[in-house]
Amino acid sequence: MGTQQLTIKDLRIQFDWKIALIATLAFSILMTLGVWQLKRAAEKRSINFAIEQRQQLPPTPLELITLQNREQLKGLRVSLDGQYLHDRSIIIEGQVFRGQLGVEIITPFLLQNNDEIILVSRGWVAVGLDDNPESAIDGITGDQRLIAQLHIPASKSFFEMKPLGKAKWPVRLHHFDFQIVKKLFKIELFPYVARLDSNVPGVLERHWRIKKMDPDINTSYALQWFAMSLILLCAVVIACSNIIELLHSKSDRAEV
Repeated sequence: MGTQQLTIKDLRIQFDWKIALIATLAFSILMTLGVWQLKRAAEKRSINFAIEQRQQLPPTPLELITLQNREQLKGLRVSLDGQYLHDRSIIIEGQVFRGQLGVEIITPFLLQNNDEIILVSRGWVAVGLDDNPESAIDGITGDQRLIAQLHIPASKSFFEMKPLGKAKWPVRLHHFDFQIVKKLFKIELFPYVARLDSNVPGVLERHWRIKKMDPDINTSYALQWFAMSLILLCAVVIACSNIIELLHSKSDRAEV
C-alpha cells in the first residue's frame, strides 16, 4: 500500500496508510481511555448515591448484618445493644478538628447477644497541651442502646507501626491501625468500627465524615483524553495536507 492523494478544490490531503493506521490506533486508544474514565465517574456517582441512601435508612440490628460485601456496609446505620468497656478505651492523639488540637476516643462495646466486641468511635474532644485526655473517658455504665454508622478501617496503614506488646490502658496511639489494635483483645473483634450518631449515650464531637469518591477527577481525566485525541486528529490532518500553506496564502492575499 502506497500513498494516495485526495484533492478538494485547493486542499490536498495525502494518505499514507502506515501513518493512517498508527493514527487510527492511537485515536482509538485515547477515545477508549476517555470513555473508560466517564464510566468510572458514573460508577463513583452510583456508589456515593448508595451511601447517601443507606444513611437515610432506619438502623439495622448489628446481629443481622452479613459481612460479604464491604462496600454495601459503608455508612450503614446500625443499632447496638450492650455495654461500654471504658477500662479498655483507646486514645488517638494528634487529631485536628476545626483548627484545634484534640484526640479521638474509641471505646470497646461488648455486644449483648453474642459477647462479641465492636470498637465504637465516640468522636473528638479538644485537648490542650496541659490537659489529660483520659478525663474525656467518662463512665457510662449499664446496658446501652447505640445508633451508629459502620466505618470500614483501611486494610493497610500508611504508617509503619510496631506491635504494642503489653498494653497499658487506656492505650494511646498516633494513628489507628485495626490489625494492630485487635491483637490487644483476647476475644474476636467485629471487623468494622461503629461511629456514633448524635444524641446517643457516650457521643462526643462527631468529627468524622464519610469519604466519598470524587467523580469529578475521572471526568477531568476523560476530557483530557478526548482533548488529546482531538489534538492528534488535527495534527494528522495538518501533517498530511497543505492546509497551513492555504492559510498562509489567504493571509498574504488579505494583506495585499
